[in-house]
Amino acid sequence: MPSFERQVITLVNQHRRAKGLRPVRRSPTLTKAARWKSRHMARYRYFDHADPSGRSPFQRMWDCGFHRRMALGENIAAGQRSPVAVVRAWLNSPGHRRNIETAAYRFIGVGAAHRAGSQYGWYWTQDFGR
Repeated sequence: MPSFERQVITLVNQHRRAKGLRPVRRSPTLTKAARWKSRHMARYRYFDHADPSGRSPFQRMWDCGFHRRMALGENIAAGQRSPVAVVRAWLNSPGHRRNIETAAYRFIGVGAAHRAGSQYGWYWTQDFGR
């Protein structure tokens, strides 16, 4: 998975540079939050920003050690089998694209998880912060 995660960051930064935006840097704490989310969705077979207990993505980012609350965002996806496919899907969605193109974001964490036999197979999370 780390290779897929790095590829997503590379693709996001290529897009940001093409738009004249500063690239985002990988944050270990946002990566921890994103990986947890993707793995949790895959394991428990759900697809939602909030986990089944009701914890928001922003609380999860805080719980995983990202203690900046100035600007936060999250993209999730499911079913795409490659970094190219998931980034393309996010860029084709206005809300997800807005997160990728938000100039205020400086940091990113990406998580990818696969669960054979689940509804979607692949689960993806991008967490952004400033």
